[in-house]
Amino acid sequence: MGKSGSIEFFVDPACPWTWVTARWLESVAPQRNLDIAWRPFSREVRDGEVRMSDGIPEHFRAIALARRALERTVLGLLEVIRREHGNVAVGLFYREFGFRLNDPVTAAGGPSANVVRDSLLASALDPALEGRAGDIELQDAVRQSTEAAMRVVGHDAMTPIVVIPGERPIGISGPIISMVPELASGLRLWDAVHEIIESPAFFELRRIRPPVPQFPARDNRPATAVIGGAS
Repeated sequence: MGKSGSIEFFVDPACPWTWVTARWLESVAPQRNLDIAWRPFSREVRDGEVRMSDGIPEHFRAIALARRALERTVLGLLEVIRREHGNVAVGLFYREFGFRLNDPVTAAGGPSANVVRDSLLASALDPALEGRAGDIELQDAVRQSTEAAMRVVGHDAMTPIVVIPGERPIGISGPIISMVPELASGLRLWDAVHEIIESPAFFELRRIRPPVPQFPARDNRPATAVIGGAS
């Protein structure tokens, strides 16, 4: 396919790097006619248990654990929202949740007790959905989505994950970006990432990662209309 079309973006809602990459994809989507399908990815499913990366600094570990405690609930919510309200609503909720979880002013203090409820309300969704997130059927859908991502990019898959769907899906773990670039730079980055995804010769790129990402301010968010496509 060309640089436009449908992509699947696999979300670990507790991961700040994934959320920054999501904001970048939203920013370039209108210019590249990208239709983003938001899919859940569970590190608990991948690892068989809840684990903490050894790379997380000690002073961030309590906050990381608090974020991780939200993961199963939010992943289940992504699935129930998709079933009842469609993919666009999934993207809207993930945006609202991410702006609250990753608020540059409050993120260092950890997530608030009402972050999920407030995000549902801001997305014009029923807060009662939170109570259904743990349903076995929804968690099984999360597992299937996670396994689908791992079939494409490997069992050591790390979010963010971008997949170009098709008879033989192709994708990558990444890109991990530390901030949302300006639009022109962001478009060049997407074009390069797309070429990497489609190249059968590509294997891996790495760079020293900064300790924390630079979260985008809410007033730089793209318009609601650019999110996602049909469910």
